[in-house]
Amino acid sequence: MKSASIVSIILAVILIIIGVVICIIAGSMAEKQEGVYLYADRMSPDGDAINDYSLDGKNLNAISIDLKRANVNVIGNSDKSRVEVVDYPSKAYDYWVGDGTVHFKDATPLSLFTNIRISESGFGFTGLRHYLNLGAYKDKPRVINIYLAKGEILASTDIKIGTGYVTVTDVSSVATCNVTVENGNLTATNVISDGKATLNVANGDVELVHCRIREAVCAITEKGDLVSKIDFQHSLTLKCLGGTVFFDGEDKGAEFSGVYPSKPVELAPEPAQTESETPAEGEAAAPDAEKPAEGGEGESDGKPDDKTPASEFPMILKADVKIGDIKISVE
Repeated sequence: MKSASIVSIILAVILIIIGVVICIIAGSMAEKQEGVYLYADRMSPDGDAINDYSLDGKNLNAISIDLKRANVNVIGNSDKSRVEVVDYPSKAYDYWVGDGTVHFKDATPLSLFTNIRISESGFGFTGLRHYLNLGAYKDKPRVINIYLAKGEILASTDIKIGTGYVTVTDVSSVATCNVTVENGNLTATNVISDGKATLNVANGDVELVHCRIREAVCAITEKGDLVSKIDFQHSLTLKCLGGTVFFDGEDKGAEFSGVYPSKPVELAPEPAQTESETPAEGEAAAPDAEKPAEGGEGESDGKPDDKTPASEFPMILKADVKIGDIKISVE
């Protein structure tokens, strides 16, 4: 090897060492300054490192997540669409938004090239400090919170998690929803969809609360329970290989199918305004004291809106549990 090459390598190593030392010093200085964070956008009162990503102007319509270890919360009915990443080193994942789809994937060696910045004045490398932080928060769960603005409707949702839980709350969809969890629980609350949802969990429980989905196919391939709370007509096809189906507390054996209740739930009409309640001409109507305040971020009244198209058809629920129970309760 030529002496010039050896000198170049030595200089490169020295510069890297200097860069690492500077990052360590900067990190120590940042810890002493209130509101200055080297590895995150902000810190929570509990000491969690949080990175924020705005979705303003992204025309969000889909979610695609494929991670080995993370807890994922998809929360509708929020004030605006945004992403919040908690205790998750930014160089441990790849995040981008394209064609209205939010993407999360585990970082790969090729992710290194995302830190190379090329411009007219030359090229540079950014993000070294984040590679020094990959081992941070190892004792804390990695959490991704995706907030959807009120009225935001997803065309598709595709979530794959190795270890962790997934919750989907107050979300509307017009097409497909696929969620796969290897080790962890899956909870869906007030999910409304005119499409098909495929829910697969290997080891963990599945809970469906007041969901209105045209067709939901659920499989627990190893061990876990399926719990579903229903408040309108369902077409059920349930099977437990190593467990029991319970319908409203009654033991139905290993297999159970049917439509319950037998008649569709009719929506109650809005009460007509009586003559005495009608304000006189030129008189302002009295405020409705019982009208709930508009929900804040992630708030819900506990049940989906009865006026949605999803309430006009029975929900098809097909479930297959290898070892565990299926518990259906009518509310």
